[in-house]
Amino acid sequence: MNFLNSYREGAEIVPPESFLFDDSVGSYSLRVIPMSLAWTQALVSVRGGNGVTDVYPDSNGTISEASLTTNGDTFQDWNTSQQSDVYVNKWYAQNNANVINTTRTLTSVDNATSPTLWRQSLGFNYENGKVALSFDGSDELKSATANTALSSPSSLTITTVAKNTLASSNGQYFKTSNSITAFNIAQNSTTNKKCVGIAPYQLNSINTNTNLAQRILIFYKDGSTRSLALNGVLQDTLTQTNNWANDQISIGSSFIGSIQEVTISDNYYTNTLTDLANEINDYYQTYYQTS
Repeated sequence: MNFLNSYREGAEIVPPESFLFDDSVGSYSLRVIPMSLAWTQALVSVRGGNGVTDVYPDSNGTISEASLTTNGDTFQDWNTSQQSDVYVNKWYAQNNANVINTTRTLTSVDNATSPTLWRQSLGFNYENGKVALSFDGSDELKSATANTALSSPSSLTITTVAKNTLASSNGQYFKTSNSITAFNIAQNSTTNKKCVGIAPYQLNSINTNTNLAQRILIFYKDGSTRSLALNGVLQDTLTQTNNWANDQISIGSSFIGSIQEVTISDNYYTNTLTDLANEINDYYQTYYQTS
């Protein structure tokens, strides 16, 4: 039983400390993630033919037709007369305080730069049966201000659940926007290479999976040691003393594909890396899990 289901069923359960992500940066998802079990606020704000509304988690802790909107209608009721696609214009950062921190909210400019949550002809976007945001290469959700938690942190853990849907797409799942001290998590699909870098340094890993596979990527940093894991398996490690400046963060820049979750914490979880990946995989079912 995973932590989210235990919480929803009312069981008295305290997640292991390793899964309690600090809220210093933010965790963005289309579900209530186990690291922020108390979250009852909106997951996203959407824009469509019926205007703009916040969308809250349903009784299962995720976004669905049963999710409530700002005025108390279900998403299905709000969307009944919809004559356009539904776009996400804000992605709220979950945290254990259960309070929306507007400085960490990721926003877009307009529909043309917003990922799609629901399509008029198809309904919700899904990957492995779970709701996903669809990015078309021009979409990007970005913080309005710099985040000081990213300024030379001694420890850091970032997880992403994403899938490229175009083999030539080289966009970023997650990045900071400073071009000189840029840091990003991305998959270069043309060479099947994942890169995490502080320019000009980067972590690289090659694997034999298909270019267009859904992946759980985890970057973790402990002092000067930086490591990259794919689906719970360590891929590459390097020692690098340079750090990046605090900056605005963004999700989906120049990316073509789907993104379901990005969590960012100023803690380091190397001893529970497999457990962390497996906990995420319990929900997304991205890879075959032996234990």
